[in-house]
Amino acid sequence: MLQCGVSPKYILDEMSFYEMEALMENLYLVDKSDWERTRTLSYIVAQVNSKKKLSPEKILRFPWDSESSSDHTRLTDEEVARLEEERKILEEKMRPRVKH
Repeated sequence: MLQCGVSPKYILDEMSFYEMEALMENLYLVDKSDWERTRTLSYIVAQVNSKKKLSPEKILRFPWDSESSSDHTRLTDEEVARLEEERKILEEKMRPRVKH
C-alpha cells in the first residue's frame, strides 16, 4: 500500500473497508503517467518506421482508454452553433465601450 502513497498506520488503524476496496480497484492508476510515457515512445518509434497513419491507442491499449472517448469530444452541428452564439455574446460583453 505504500506504493499508492497511503501510510500503513492509516491503512491498519483507520481505513474503512469501502476505502480499501476503492483503493485496490484504482491502484493501477498510480503508474498511469509512466505507462502513458511508454505508449508515447512506442508510438513514435512505430510511426517513424511505418507508412501507415498510426495512433498511440492502437499501439498500446490501457484500461483507462474507453471506446467512446473520441465520441465525447465530437460536437454536433447544433452544439457548434450554440457555442458560436455564446462566443458572440461574450465578445460583445467584453468589448470596451467607447464614448464619443
